[in-house]
Amino acid sequence: MLRKGHILAILVIGFSATTVLSLQAQEDLGIPQWVKNNALWWGQGSISDSDFMSAMSFLIEKKLINVPSADVDKQKEYSQQLQSKIISLQDENQKLRKSLEELKKQNSQSISTKSESYYDPAPKSSRVESQSCSGNAACFSSQVTQVVDGDTIKVDSDSIRFALVNTPEVGEYGYGQARDFIGKICPPGSTVLVDEDDKQTQGSYGRMIAVIYCNGMNLNKAILDQGYGKIDTYFCTKSEFEYDGWAQQYGCAVKKTQEYTPPKTKTEPPKSEQPKSESSQSNTPSCDPSYPDFCIPPPPPDLDCKDIPQKKFTVLQPDPHRFDGDKDGIGCES
Repeated sequence: MLRKGHILAILVIGFSATTVLSLQAQEDLGIPQWVKNNALWWGQGSISDSDFMSAMSFLIEKKLINVPSADVDKQKEYSQQLQSKIISLQDENQKLRKSLEELKKQNSQSISTKSESYYDPAPKSSRVESQSCSGNAACFSSQVTQVVDGDTIKVDSDSIRFALVNTPEVGEYGYGQARDFIGKICPPGSTVLVDEDDKQTQGSYGRMIAVIYCNGMNLNKAILDQGYGKIDTYFCTKSEFEYDGWAQQYGCAVKKTQEYTPPKTKTEPPKSEQPKSESSQSNTPSCDPSYPDFCIPPPPPDLDCKDIPQKKFTVLQPDPHRFDGDKDGIGCES
């Protein structure tokens, strides 16, 4: 069996002999005599393998002999492939950047279109140049937590009722449209400015009465502009906002009810007068005659169907609480 050293020696001898023969065949290259002598002496065994390899190494190092390397070729090929891949990735990256820019542009246009359509339901006249409170009552800015209906929202879980505005109650025609309208232009999470009515700081059944500004709009005016609500003219003279343009435009300028006068203390009638019938006695001054089935006091405060326990009762005009939204003579039908 041949050892590793023997195999290596055979390979080196073969390579060297081939190289020497190649050099001798090219006399025009002017091969130095000492090179020829080294090859001859090594072939004759006059010099050691180590001396001959040192001489060959010197020739290769000085590039007097060019020895092709398979590893160098492979490395060069790999480098070319890598460079080609880098160029391909750069092109791909450029395409991705371009696609990303187009997507950003489309998204921006989409947001812009959505933003414009967001305000479409509200007339431009509902927008205000400045949002500020008047008077001395409460004035604060916070977030909407719920849209209850067309004239009531919750701000930080506190109920705020729109001053002077009445919209349909649950079950009445137009209730859903009014609520959805407010929900669209001022959805939960929106920041609002609340300006409490200085003349109605007592509120209404735990609800603050105010003008509310949201997304650059006066919501009280917006609901009236859209026709989803009406001015409750009974309260015109009882509201700080009586002379605001929107209140004047939608009823306070042409129809103002008189201040509510509390009933006088009951006194005994003169003996000459006949006693009133039982039905007339039951209709005491504290009960509004528009609601003969039950004793419901007249405004203020303004009551909604959710504020009273009675349902489906007789309603006569003028119906100051607007319990009979469809005017069929029955109040709070649902």
